[in-house]
Formats: sequence, structure tokens, C-alpha cells
Amino acid sequence: MASKRFRTIFENQVKQFVGYFSDNASSLFFDERNKLIHPGEFGKYREESCKQILRTVLDKQIAISDGFIITSEDEITTQCDVIGYNAMISPIISDGIAKMYPAEEISIIGEIKSTLSRSDYIVALRKLAENKKKIIDGRKGNTKKRYNSKTYDTIVTFLICSKLSFDYKKLDYEEIYKGIEPKYWHNVILSIEDGAFVYALDFSDTSNETQTKL
Repeated sequence: MASKRFRTIFENQVKQFVGYFSDNASSLFFDERNKLIHPGEFGKYREESCKQILRTVLDKQIAISDGFIITSEDEITTQCDVIGYNAMISPIISDGIAKMYPAEEISIIGEIKSTLSRSDYIVALRKLAENKKKIIDGRKGNTKKRYNSKTYDTIVTFLICSKLSFDYKKLDYEEIYKGIEPKYWHNVILSIEDGAFVYALDFSDTSNETQTKL
């Protein structure tokens, strides 16, 4: 019964989350001519809806906020719409305007957008990748094992938008990420109107020994 109740609550939250990107947002932030009013508040509205659903599904050891990330080499990322960090630590700086977190304590970063053109989509993905690179490279090897797994903590990066206004099936991600190693690429993309974009792994040419390790 408990799992059924949780599923009902979660499904309602997902519906509400989708509404924040579509119907609810339109009624609150667009006028009768479908012109966006208060764009800054509209952006915050979308970001907070995303944070809320992440808080529902993530381990409570991960706190959700936004801001900037500082590395041990004094590099700083561009502003991140969503940051998942160790809930046991406080921001290095939090003055009510800017919040900054140490790279070693970050597990998630995300970007929240509305409708994206092809060029804006590429800019958003490269921004994510560049921030991911700064965080990972700036840890100086200070990574932690996740529970009893064979892998170490890394940074999960995602992009959520309401819609893509171009033919996304013709994208070449090798070209989009030119000059950036695959380990810094995004983990998942969600377009509310177009669907989720995830990776498919082909193990057909992988040895049994390697598959076991994975």
C-alpha cells in the first residue's frame, strides 16, 4: 500500500511539473497576445518546479539549490540553474544573491530552459560540458566511492526544456561537442514536448569479462 500511495503522489507531482512548463506557465506568465511577461520570474518558476521534483526522488543526503561552483584551483563555473550538493555542508558564500559551493561536494548540475532553437540548444549543452569539466578536473582526484560499487562519484548533468524548435534527429553530437571529451558530455536531456534523450549502450562487441566488471 505504501508504494502505491507513493506512486500516486509522485505521478501527481509529475503532472504538476509538466504543467509548470505548459498550461500553468501560460496562464501565469503570458498575456492575452501570448507575450511573455516577467521573464525573470518565469525562469525562477520553472527552476523551482524542477528542484521540487528532484527533492522528492533523490536521497536526502543531496540538497538542491542553484548558484556557482568553485574548484580548488580557484576556477568558478558559470551560474547553474540546478545544483545537487552534499546536504551536510553549507555554501562557501551565500549572501542572498550568489551562492557558491566547493566542487568536491557536487553531484548534479542542470540547466532549465523553455523553447530552444538549434543554436541555443548547442550553447546550453556546451555550457553544461564546460562546467562539468571544471568540476571534475578541479577536484584533484578527491573523489569518493559510492557505497560498495566499483565506480566513483561523478557529476550527473542534465538539460530540461519545454520544447525543441528544430529537427533534433539530424543533430551530430560529435560535432556539437567538438574538442570536449565524451566523459564531460550530458547524461540526459528532457524536452517536455519531444521526449527524453538517453544513451544506448551496445555490449555486443564487449568481452564477457568486461561486461561482468560493468
